[in-house]
Amino acid sequence: MSMLISGPVIFKSFITWFQFS
Repeated sequence: MSMLISGPVIFKSFITWFQFS
């Protein structure tokens, strides 16, 4: 269950961080 939620969340955070960078 943790992976199901952390997967999309981490991916979205990475995209957002990359755009902000």
